[in-house]
Amino acid sequence: MPLSSTLRRLPSLRHLPFALRWAGAAGCVALAFGVRMALFGPTAETPFLFFIPAICFAAVFFDASAGIFATALSAVVAVYFFIVPIGTFVVERPPDVVNLGLFVLIGGFISLLVESLKNAHVGLARTLEKEREARERAEAGERDRELLLVELRQRTKEDLQRIAGLIDLQAQHSPETAPALRQAAHRIRLISRLHGRLARSNGHALVDVPALLEDLVADLRDELQGVRPIGIFLHAEPIMLSVARTGSLALIVNELVTNAMKHAFPDDDRQCQWAVRIGVAQRNGDLYLTVTDNGRGIAPDAHPGAGLKLVRALTAQLEGHFESMPMPDGTAGTCNTLRLPM
Repeated sequence: MPLSSTLRRLPSLRHLPFALRWAGAAGCVALAFGVRMALFGPTAETPFLFFIPAICFAAVFFDASAGIFATALSAVVAVYFFIVPIGTFVVERPPDVVNLGLFVLIGGFISLLVESLKNAHVGLARTLEKEREARERAEAGERDRELLLVELRQRTKEDLQRIAGLIDLQAQHSPETAPALRQAAHRIRLISRLHGRLARSNGHALVDVPALLEDLVADLRDELQGVRPIGIFLHAEPIMLSVARTGSLALIVNELVTNAMKHAFPDDDRQCQWAVRIGVAQRNGDLYLTVTDNGRGIAPDAHPGAGLKLVRALTAQLEGHFESMPMPDGTAGTCNTLRLPM
């Protein structure tokens, strides 16, 4: 049986009646005496050595008082049977007196030391048990929080989808405001997909940015590319952001790509080489977003529309910097750059 398993059973022996504990200590001494007599007989050699294990067993399996009792009983037995003159309780020689005194001190020290070690072990076992229970409670609480997060995510998605559906229905009956309503419904669905990308990391709700943008790009291809062969390409480094920051980033990408698809390319040119490219990277603790196109570029007298105004407002909320300029390499098109602190 392992020592730790044995020690865990000791408290039940420590609480035995006083008489039983001392009787057990006397049994240990009797066993040690029997072994000593069988090996050496009633001689004066090593009178105390074989009683040390008896003291240890009494202290370990019972308590310190049993160990001290075993020490005293062993001293009496050793004096009577193994110290000259044998058969008496008289100790005549000074070396025997010194040895007897040392034996009593060592036995008492062993008894008290074992008791201290047992108490320390029991205390440690109780502490570990409390830690285990606390850990189980924490894990149960974490599972409950995960379930609540899943439930909240599902309910939020359903509510947002329901709102987007109502706006689409309203757009069918309001031709004059249908484009704006559909754009609003599209933005709401974008936020709904954001909640679908919730993940848990380091105690915070984070979103996988590339995965969310891939879904966004797929939807933009379906919605905006029906009549125009324009390619939309995404290259995003692995980045995790908070829900709030990722939501704003996704809305910015949506507005920039939608703006490019609607206004950057000539209507009368049906060539198949038009493209919008999205890049997301992290450098020096900042997130860099670029949305470029190879369209007609920025007109000198152009005024920012509602989409770009929304982009600049979201950038200001994120304490970032947004800039829209011609392509830096001199080619046709527009380069939109956004820098956000991570």
